[in-house]
Amino acid sequence: MRRITIVTCDFEPSGNGDHTKWSAMRRRLATLHPAMRCRQENVGHGRTGRRSALFGESKHIRRRQRSIERISPVSTRLARPPATLLPLTPLQLRIVRKIAYGAATTAIASELSLTISSVNVQVTLCGRKLGASGRAAVVHATFATHQLLRPERADAPGEFSDQHIEAWRMVAIGATSRVYAQRVHTSRGEALRRVTALREFVGAVNAPHLVTLGWAHGQLDDSLTKMATGHLLRAPVRAGARRRQGRGRPLAEHLTRTPPPQQHQHVAIGPDQTAGAPHRLFPVRTGLGELDG
Repeated sequence: MRRITIVTCDFEPSGNGDHTKWSAMRRRLATLHPAMRCRQENVGHGRTGRRSALFGESKHIRRRQRSIERISPVSTRLARPPATLLPLTPLQLRIVRKIAYGAATTAIASELSLTISSVNVQVTLCGRKLGASGRAAVVHATFATHQLLRPERADAPGEFSDQHIEAWRMVAIGATSRVYAQRVHTSRGEALRRVTALREFVGAVNAPHLVTLGWAHGQLDDSLTKMATGHLLRAPVRAGARRRQGRGRPLAEHLTRTPPPQQHQHVAIGPDQTAGAPHRLFPVRTGLGELDG
């Protein structure tokens, strides 16, 4: 059985005036929050003191605003691209390679002796490392960062229109149908129809396979670096290079070593058998460097 308790609050005058001021303040609070209106209509049950009736709802509203202000910087920080992109593991590259050519999750799990959930987890980790959202975007990011062997060039089935190229690029960066529709100022249904028409035109099995065919037909390349998530694609930094960078040394100092200066000793050789031939100078190895030849 539900029990309803009606609580009434009586405000006594302060001595210098009447209770009009308190009633006006309570009516003002009633317009700020729906809970106060419910209490006025005797809906629900509760036990409300004088201070809670006067200041409780306003404190709740202020507390909610402060919580939003505290969360906002965190959400902004999560939207920033990471400082460095991590390379994929060999297992992750094998999974992405099979995804790129249209393999389904069940087939990948069977071939690699993995569970379906393990495959999904590895694909999610690939997206986090590359800053890509969705399997099609992961495939494009792996090609663009030179972590996966790019497909060989293939003959196009026909002439590609501007809508075809536009749909290809939207799928490659991981844009959803809503984002695609907003960028080209059309409906979501029309955006989905364009992607479906492109898949049928090139014979793609799914969206990741469509991205692979885009690279094969020359419509996608590594110039498309800004993903729908806001991340910028770039070559990943290896673990050893990151450790050297952490010591405060520039990366180029370790990746490209300048060879020591070559020191040659020039020796004058006597004239040839031919009369009147000039003296020639030949470089001789001194042990400090290699000959240019």
